Amino acid sequence: MVKTVRMDDFWQGKKVMVAGGLGFIGSHFIEELAQLGSQVVCLYRKEDAPLRSCLSIAPDSVKFDEVDLLEYKDLLQVSDGVDTIINCAALDGNTEYKIFHAAQMMDTNIRIASNILGLARERGVENVILMSSAEVYSPQAKNPIVEEDDYQKYNDYTVNGYVLSKRYTEILGDLYEHECRVKVYSPRPVNVYGPRDHFGNGSTRVIPSFVINAVSGKPVEIWGDGSQERQFLYVKDLVSSVLTMVRLNKFHKLNIAGDEVISILDLAKIIFSILGLREDIILRKDKPTGAKTRILETSKLKSLGGLTTRPLSEGLKETISWFKDSIKRL
Repeated sequence: MVKTVRMDDFWQGKKVMVAGGLGFIGSHFIEELAQLGSQVVCLYRKEDAPLRSCLSIAPDSVKFDEVDLLEYKDLLQVSDGVDTIINCAALDGNTEYKIFHAAQMMDTNIRIASNILGLARERGVENVILMSSAEVYSPQAKNPIVEEDDYQKYNDYTVNGYVLSKRYTEILGDLYEHECRVKVYSPRPVNVYGPRDHFGNGSTRVIPSFVINAVSGKPVEIWGDGSQERQFLYVKDLVSSVLTMVRLNKFHKLNIAGDEVISILDLAKIIFSILGLREDIILRKDKPTGAKTRILETSKLKSLGGLTTRPLSEGLKETISWFKDSIKRL
């Protein structure tokens, strides 16, 4: 008989290091792991330090270390006894940013992953989670995209440094898994959104940038005609899916997405509706748009059992509510 291990039983007492732990996604891993009774080590950048005051955690439940992830010796000093490493750190941006910072993105993201995998080998870490992305898939892949339709099937070249960094990070993880017997997981989420995303001026992510422009009285600018279709994923749903993925150890590559598919134009309209504002949308048909449609097939995710993703409208309301509250606190 197979013994059922509850989420809290599996993670309780484990020493888990979260790289990028005060970033958008990492901070939600920190909270959830602390709640589950893990010994959490949060690695963060100096500029993210103010987020510590926003975390809902018990005092002394998390150890915070300011570390440059590009400095391997610094990682060694804070990694003693670690069971699991979750890498949420990455240089990212919108379509335009990725075009003009391709080399920087690829170099930074691969060096971080290389340091973390080297650390896992040297410290004998059991599990490594390298947060990947739905962007690893080729435009040639047919929708809905299954995990096997990745770069091993469509090995096409791109000048997108972010995409290349995610692909080669996964490949490096596979090689480390084979050579060093460490378990390496590569969750592939769609566009993640939620509280604590970067809502500052110049935000490069679609939902924060739409919200910021709308509340500032500026038009929401959409590259293309707005018909490009995407899935979105609430950040807490991502965290629970990844922790379940590791706990069950059934898949090491996993699509993570909700069932809803929405056009970017309709996304903008929903955001204006939730804010109670008149629509003000500009379509920039002269700008690049990325893939026309990217839809992930999620039968493997659903086979893990008990995992649900909240409706987009509900997640957007929670996100916008958090954003409004954060403005009041300023």
